[in-house]
Amino acid sequence: MTSTGKIVVGAVVVIILAAGAYYWFSRSSAGSAGSVPTSTASQNAASSSDTSDASMQQDLSSIDAQLGGLQSDNADVSNSLNAQ
Repeated sequence: MTSTGKIVVGAVVVIILAAGAYYWFSRSSAGSAGSVPTSTASQNAASSSDTSDASMQQDLSSIDAQLGGLQSDNADVSNSLNAQ
């Protein structure tokens, strides 16, 4: 096989692999997009139109709660890794 033929075959293989990866990731991301509960997402979303002190305090409380959950998850992961 000539070098031009090898390049063409290689390009076709790369295109097929890229199309397969795109198909795979588009299917998996479409399935997980609907798994976020809407009540949590709307409750934790920062309000860009209301800039009152009460609204900002509510947003800060929401962020603190999320960071607390992150710290708890991080501790759980660290404990499970140390247990192995």
